[in-house]
Amino acid sequence: MVRHRAGPAWPAAAALGVLLDRALGEPPSRVHPVGWFGRAMVLAERADYQDSRAAGTRHAILGVLAGAGAGALLRSAVLSTWLAVAGRSLGEAALTVARALDLGDLETARAALPALVGRDPAGLDEREIARAVVESVAENTVDAVVAPAFWAAICGAPGALGYRAVNTLDAMVGHRSARYRAYGWASARLDDAAGYLPARLTAVLVAGVRPGRAAAIWRAVRSQAPAHPSPNAGVAEAAFAAALGLRLGGCNRYGDRVEQRPWLGQGRPAARSDIQPAVRLSSDVSWLLSAVLAAAGLLGRRGRLPPIPRIPVPGAARRARPDEALRKGTGGSAMNERSFVRAARTVTPVDMAAAQAAAVLHSQLTKPAGALGRLEKVGVQLAAIAGCCPPPIPEPVTVAVFAADHGVVAEGVTAWPQEVTAQMVANFCTGGAAINVLARHAGAEVVVVDVGVATPIGADTPGLLRRTVRPGTGNIAVEAAMTPVQARTALDVGADIADQAAGRGTRMLVTGDMGIGNTTASAAVIAAITGLPATAVTGRGAGADDAVLARKVQVVERALRRIPAGADPLLILAELSGLEIAALAGFIVGAAASRLPVVVDGVIAAAAALAAAALVPDVVGYLISGHRSAEPGAAAALAHLGLEPMLDLEMRLGEGSGATLAVPLVQAAGKVLAEMATFDAAGVIGKQPPG
Repeated sequence: MVRHRAGPAWPAAAALGVLLDRALGEPPSRVHPVGWFGRAMVLAERADYQDSRAAGTRHAILGVLAGAGAGALLRSAVLSTWLAVAGRSLGEAALTVARALDLGDLETARAALPALVGRDPAGLDEREIARAVVESVAENTVDAVVAPAFWAAICGAPGALGYRAVNTLDAMVGHRSARYRAYGWASARLDDAAGYLPARLTAVLVAGVRPGRAAAIWRAVRSQAPAHPSPNAGVAEAAFAAALGLRLGGCNRYGDRVEQRPWLGQGRPAARSDIQPAVRLSSDVSWLLSAVLAAAGLLGRRGRLPPIPRIPVPGAARRARPDEALRKGTGGSAMNERSFVRAARTVTPVDMAAAQAAAVLHSQLTKPAGALGRLEKVGVQLAAIAGCCPPPIPEPVTVAVFAADHGVVAEGVTAWPQEVTAQMVANFCTGGAAINVLARHAGAEVVVVDVGVATPIGADTPGLLRRTVRPGTGNIAVEAAMTPVQARTALDVGADIADQAAGRGTRMLVTGDMGIGNTTASAAVIAAITGLPATAVTGRGAGADDAVLARKVQVVERALRRIPAGADPLLILAELSGLEIAALAGFIVGAAASRLPVVVDGVIAAAAALAAAALVPDVVGYLISGHRSAEPGAAAALAHLGLEPMLDLEMRLGEGSGATLAVPLVQAAGKVLAEMATFDAAGVIGKQPPG
């Protein structure tokens, strides 16, 4: 009698089964056991159907026993895994759609789509089809590759075909239609349970084959996947979205049912050119899975998969907050210097179709057209940023206060001593500054980042993120503020802080700053980018008298002599700015990369916004001016950017104070679109033409 081998042979057999699928593909459908299984279960459904959970549970148990029993009779874990895995056919079906899209043949693409997804293909445009295919490749990498191999490695042949039976039943009756509302419940729950561990394993494998995106994959899986209605598909789609630099999710139609799926990933929308990379990623996952299973078999691990390293995220082993790792050491050596470049490449223009939809919705709300003034424009902008209408309410909110010192204080441009910067940083961290009060009022968190404070700050300062690039800048009157490498590092710090906030679930960012002497540096940056004279953009800052103001103007003029017309924005940042200004520019670009609105504060933030827009022009669509600073340079910068401030309270404090005061107004703009009734819904007669 031939016995079904157990223990160490199962993982190796599962690996061989996956490799057979990569080499041969699935058997022809007319002889495929899964086809026989499906026909048998249709007959069983006809014999015992009633829309109740009890009948559906009987149906599910019968199907699982049939699948596991077939595996036991087949006895070969290799053949069972080969029959259960469908990775090659998944890739071929996806590439068939991609080829049709490349030829501009939408009808052929729509006709091929049901082989991959369960949603209604009618009326889908090219971008929607591409997104559907990428999402399906992600989900089916779990269902058709990792999960059957996982269960084969643990339970042998019965595990492989038992899982395939569960997944097939879910596809047949687990969807929420009128016929299967109760009958499909057990099959859907079984599929969720059987796919739970394989889905998380898939995310780890995706990180393993794309290690450069591991941190982004971790954040997407941890913070975004839980919002998905499927506990398993959401994990796979979030991992693929982060690995491919895409944003998945949106409106899905299933027959007469429409679902709004959450956004997964922080990148650009999927396009037809992303289908092939998604298929390649799925294939890479198959190869890594095979290698891991083969290694497990060779090591003789009985009946279980070997431990696989977790996604390498600093502090993950003890479930630390993403920003805890940032509190250790200095930012210059620990930073990934590609953070800003990666963010800049991710930024896309805001969605004008969503903006148009928001404008149309405003015209249908129970109010005269334009009656809410600029609040309506902000709501339209929020929709354009989010890419949907109505837009999500921009909450929670993070205020990031970047702090650094300036060598230009040696020129007597301020009456405040440099040590005040460090003292105010400590004040921020203990919650006693104006920004802390206003942030508490607005329900926002405050993150304080030391990017270049010259005076040492106590090691026991609570919550301070120490990302020092250098201790203060050079004196811009006589030398460059920093080197180009240091400017890039400061940009990386800002982009990374924005990315960390987005990973925690923040939906709107606010710029904050602290640095004695920074209004002088800001005036120099604004003058260099706008071409305005120093006298037009230099103000009194923190209360300078006439003599100090005259010195500030002279210093700015001297600094500008080193800057040629049309200078590169990175050169301007290195020569004239401050470390907090460069970090704020990176922070703004990072916000746009995550498709988050960023509320800009006063003159320092306005200078950073000018630099960010010069480096990455598309960021302008993500900027909301919180207030009009009393500093003349702020008005000049906003005019250059085409921004109109929400508030004009004659403020000149900095810290993010004016922008934070505007936060409730920005949120109100989103709530108007999300919560206000239309004329039709409220039964209110709209404006009628005269006569």
